[in-house]
Amino acid sequence: MERPQRTAEVPSEERALLAAGEDVVAYVRLLKQRLPGLRATLAIRRLLAFMREYPEQPFREAVATATHYGLISLDRLEGLILRAIQADYFVLHPTREDPDEEDE
Repeated sequence: MERPQRTAEVPSEERALLAAGEDVVAYVRLLKQRLPGLRATLAIRRLLAFMREYPEQPFREAVATATHYGLISLDRLEGLILRAIQADYFVLHPTREDPDEEDE
């Protein structure tokens, strides 16, 4: 019994990332070079989730930084993105002169 021939079809997740621009393409190449098979596929899926979930500018800046330094850890990449958006999205305590002062 013969095995079916594998085609060199690019997965839809990767196609979406490759259409996102040169900075993202360079990072996808880095992931594919440095991670073996399934780990690269899972990393690409997670990268696509980041692209969909986070604002475009902080995402692109983090990807450019990660590519420049050769970071393949997506936890670190997400940390770079979150650090860039923390002031805009995660206001934990509004600025007040006296934190013990109650709202009236």
